[in-house]
Amino acid sequence: MPSPLETPRAGFFYPSITFGTGSPLSVVNFTTPANPLLSIARVKGENISLSGFQETLSVRLESRITLGFTILSHDVLEDVREWWEGWASLGHQSVLVLDRFSTCSGMYEYDNYNTFFTRAHCLYNPFEPRRFTPSRELWVLQLAFRQGQDESA
Repeated sequence: MPSPLETPRAGFFYPSITFGTGSPLSVVNFTTPANPLLSIARVKGENISLSGFQETLSVRLESRITLGFTILSHDVLEDVREWWEGWASLGHQSVLVLDRFSTCSGMYEYDNYNTFFTRAHCLYNPFEPRRFTPSRELWVLQLAFRQGQDESA
């Protein structure tokens, strides 16, 4: 029986991460809502030439997302740790869906990014969950992703 904190409510972002090779793929379903923070960063290379001029090569704009979880149960944290240790920390890409229940339509994040992170690359290293309260096993976790490039090319 899930706790009241893990009862899905409409209008909240309950993400899922799909990863692995072969069939079936592994899935981490978050039972508590995430607070998504979206950003767009410019990927560029900068160099100072021998003559002293600043050279800048702008490559592309890159979409990024940070998922903040204020409360995670031990079981979900273990699933996330297994995903991170066996897959994400090795640089492999995952599929990230922001709202697996599809109750957030009309919100900017859902309409523009819910199915966008099909090649999500986890940016954080190391894996650092923090304990929310000393009396119960509840955890705080933040995960950052960028939309990776097609690795098959």
